[in-house]
Amino acid sequence: MSVLGRGVTIIGNPADRRVIGFRQAASTAAITARVLPWRNVATGSWTVPAEGLVRLDSVGDDREVDRLLRGDAVTAEPGEIRLSRDWYRGFSAVLACLEATVASERFLSSPTEVAVQFDKRLCAERLRSAGIRVPRSSNIDPHDLGGVVEACREIGSRRVFLKPRYGSSGAGVVALALDDARLEAVSNVEIDPRGRLFYSTRSRRASGLPAVERLVGALCADSVVVEQWYPKAGFDDHIFDLRVLVIGGEPRHVVVRSAKHPITNLNLGNRRGDVDAIRDRMGPHWLDALDTCAAVGAAFPGCLHVGVDLLVAPGFRHHAVAEVNAFGDLLPGVVSRGETTFSAEVAALDRFVEREAA
Repeated sequence: MSVLGRGVTIIGNPADRRVIGFRQAASTAAITARVLPWRNVATGSWTVPAEGLVRLDSVGDDREVDRLLRGDAVTAEPGEIRLSRDWYRGFSAVLACLEATVASERFLSSPTEVAVQFDKRLCAERLRSAGIRVPRSSNIDPHDLGGVVEACREIGSRRVFLKPRYGSSGAGVVALALDDARLEAVSNVEIDPRGRLFYSTRSRRASGLPAVERLVGALCADSVVVEQWYPKAGFDDHIFDLRVLVIGGEPRHVVVRSAKHPITNLNLGNRRGDVDAIRDRMGPHWLDALDTCAAVGAAFPGCLHVGVDLLVAPGFRHHAVAEVNAFGDLLPGVVSRGETTFSAEVAALDRFVEREAA
């Protein structure tokens, strides 16, 4: 019996929509998909079946798993933004343990490559080395607004994004303008009276030195990346970027993420745009953009799928890759060639297994 014939073990949260969606797609294809809960893995009380494939899925919003990976004694409150470097330390340690225990060809997403995708600095370096355009970023790890200003000088831009180095979903991202005429920050972050950070689905603006300095200083308690503010194209009175799901090296499902402000993540209350209209507007440059996404997939050959956040510049001729998402396949209602994201992944399993075994 083939490796695929032994079924798939999903390391995920049983109630997570990704896990449920993949299991439904696998069941339709007569493939057994079991769940190994992240809580078990995070506590070290786990055993992966000796045969079959292994799918790594998102830790999601399980606050107990979050606490375990951080090594905290206290569980974060809903929406609270904790230090991403502590989470990443625990997460990458678990990935290393899994990789040391399970044969690499069984993984649908290489633990090593997943760890790279969750480190924005390492991920950008890998993409640059593959000849893929990404926004300029600084090697400075700032501790306050002064450090951010220094990083801006290094990359030659007074408009930047400040991002937690580790993690995903747009939590803790700040669009910062340091123009001579103004000092302004747009973010999804609010600070409570005790100085704790929370993310919101509502965009917030901070203007002037005291407010911006307080926000930036709170975020710089974590490891952050200062990145060039790559201008986004506008369409239908919104700015937008693209989430492109690459499966088996092929760009398949596309979502237009539209917003009135610089942070476009859909989980932050933004809307989906019209894919067909954007494709028509981009013309031949649409295929160039998809080729770039395919190159991103090739840069992570150990992953069956990756979600690519693609920035399209004004004029629609140029683009750059903002981020790569290991778990970027939760795109409800998006269908490509009659397949959902999860059914397309299941359909690609045989080809992926053959490639990994070659």
